[in-house]
Amino acid sequence: AEAVRLAAQYRPDLVLMDIVMHGMDGLSALRLIGATQPDVRVAMLSSVGGRASLAEEAFRLGAIQVLGKPIEPGQITRLLEGVKQRED
Repeated sequence: AEAVRLAAQYRPDLVLMDIVMHGMDGLSALRLIGATQPDVRVAMLSSVGGRASLAEEAFRLGAIQVLGKPIEPGQITRLLEGVKQRED
């Protein structure tokens, strides 16, 4: 719920959040962010191995990327560069 609130408050270009979170799960947060702020891009992190259905659902809900954990710093850099290129 806090991710949704902060995205509404700050209107970022990109939100990076986990699929599995306490309270509201990441897919529900993605759904709300997409419904209220369609210009905000959302990338998801997932440590849930073997659950391709979660990644598929994230993409269906509008995620631009699903990164598996652990992630390397270069993956985040490439993600940010991709968002920047779409803005130009």
